[in-house]
Amino acid sequence: MPERSHADDNTPVGAAGDPKDRMAVYGYPWVACICQVCSSWFTRAIDLRAHHDAQHTTVSLRFQCTKCRSLHRRWNGVATHYARCRGSPVSPVDAAAETFACSCGRKFNSRAGLTLHRNTCQPDARNAERLASPPTPPVLRASSLWTEEEDAILIRRYWEVRAEGKGEYSKYVALELPKKTDRQVRDRVSTLKKAGLLSEPRT
Repeated sequence: MPERSHADDNTPVGAAGDPKDRMAVYGYPWVACICQVCSSWFTRAIDLRAHHDAQHTTVSLRFQCTKCRSLHRRWNGVATHYARCRGSPVSPVDAAAETFACSCGRKFNSRAGLTLHRNTCQPDARNAERLASPPTPPVLRASSLWTEEEDAILIRRYWEVRAEGKGEYSKYVALELPKKTDRQVRDRVSTLKKAGLLSEPRT
């Protein structure tokens, strides 16, 4: 797999874009190592760079990301890249290796291609699968409006928690009010208290 040069470099990596015909590559993050040209030992990257600039002017110095193996001309460039790197990209060979097979024997490179094929060529089987699968539960969106019924549930469950001596009531109340968040429950309790409407219900 050919090495990739980072976009922050100004010229291409390699003989075609570099007057130097040799290249020394060191990994990032840095670990103590020897110079690949003269075998001098270095514990700091800054000393290695200074050594290359002074002693090996005909050798190109490169730093390689150990996650994705991309090459960089500058230390700051590879350091910035490494912090954002997500690892080695998927090669075309690896991407093509995964296929999705249909019961009819045909294979597709993507799940979307398989789904389109089944919807077009096997509609009866697809409909049967949809009918057999459990329905997707609806998404309950939080509502800032309170009905009288919701207020009654809030007040009842609020005083149930108070009777048990528990301090946290919002999560307990929200269990019976799935459209309300903990924060909305707390805010509503505060509003009802200020309005004098949070009296303990009579049993």
